[in-house]
Amino acid sequence: MFEFLKSNWRLAGILALVVAATMVGSRERSAAQAPAKNKRGDSKTPPKTDAEVGQPPAPPPAARPAPGMLRPLASIPAHAPATSFALVSSDGRRMFTGGSDGFVQVWNLETGELQETLGSHDAAITSGALSRDGKLLVTGGHDRTVRLWNLEMLEPEATLIGHTDSVMAAVFSPDGKTIASSGNDRVFRLWKRETRELTFTSPQQDLTVTRVAFSPDGKLLATGAGKIMEWRLPSEVKLWNVESGEELAELPGHATNINTIVFSPDGKRIATGTAEGILHVWDAATRTETSATNFRTGVRTIAFFPDNQTVAVGQWPGRIFLWKIDTKQREATFSGYENPKAMVDMLVLSPDGSLLVSAADDGVVNFWPVPINSEDGKRQFWKPPAGKKPATVELVRRWKPAARETDSNAADSPRKKE
Repeated sequence: MFEFLKSNWRLAGILALVVAATMVGSRERSAAQAPAKNKRGDSKTPPKTDAEVGQPPAPPPAARPAPGMLRPLASIPAHAPATSFALVSSDGRRMFTGGSDGFVQVWNLETGELQETLGSHDAAITSGALSRDGKLLVTGGHDRTVRLWNLEMLEPEATLIGHTDSVMAAVFSPDGKTIASSGNDRVFRLWKRETRELTFTSPQQDLTVTRVAFSPDGKLLATGAGKIMEWRLPSEVKLWNVESGEELAELPGHATNINTIVFSPDGKRIATGTAEGILHVWDAATRTETSATNFRTGVRTIAFFPDNQTVAVGQWPGRIFLWKIDTKQREATFSGYENPKAMVDMLVLSPDGSLLVSAADDGVVNFWPVPINSEDGKRQFWKPPAGKKPATVELVRRWKPAARETDSNAADSPRKKE
């Protein structure tokens, strides 16, 4: 064979060219069939943000919800670009919202329409809370103020001045006599509701105090401190004696920024959520951690149910679900969020427990039905007892269908529908 090719060198050259062409064609077909790989510096592949590093990929916007997932009953584009809080009145007929546009608004839950704009901060609003009697709303903002709003007269009532930097949190004590606020000046402050007098300023902390929460009996205050823009750094959660201002304990183990703190209704548990996605649960009496569950993406907000063991969890990006602490089981998952990249910053239950309301940094307030389990173990939705007034969830179900404003074309606030 070799002697034949040696004597016919032209034929050997032709055969070599044919073999080379065949090998090249085979490699090209294999490359075309193989999945494309991202190359360093490829302009078509955007770099991951800090919040995405080390996190699982977000679900695609067009993904269909899996069987058993619950979709929102209705949506309101309340503030532009972000809605900081959404709270439901004690009678379940009104909703109060505040956002990055600085406005405080009142919504009619019987129609889904904007009822009133109470006024505004001089900068973005960061937080809001209702007094237990439902007569007052307290808000905090980047204008360094804490403001009170009279919900009976629907007007501003007072401005509390004392913080030297942005106010990140403001809440009422359970008896409504005290207001706690905290912020970027790294302190928390206590104010007397009736006289608006500043009664206590904490020692300055090492980190920004971004969260405050009263225990149900009003004797303890939990604070969370961290660096929002440097969320990978450890944060601090502390317990304080409200009457004396004494620091009682620190709850260790929060490896990243603290996003939320909440007491269970019976005061026996404290739940915290972090930027890395861990839900920590603590025994409030012993100050010991009883469970820690990693949900992989940031736990932004937590809302306890009356049973003291079920919590609604809001995450980045746009995930909401119900979690049973004792069994560590997911009870329900809410789906259909139009913006899966949104951060769910607040979750609240309507006072009758029939409706879950979420506020997010895309400006949208979503209304979700709360599922319950019947005696036979099957899922059903909350229904009002015979002869009782309609539940809040029933009011939302009755809204007239309206075109949902797109995220990119959200109307400017304030706005009132005619």
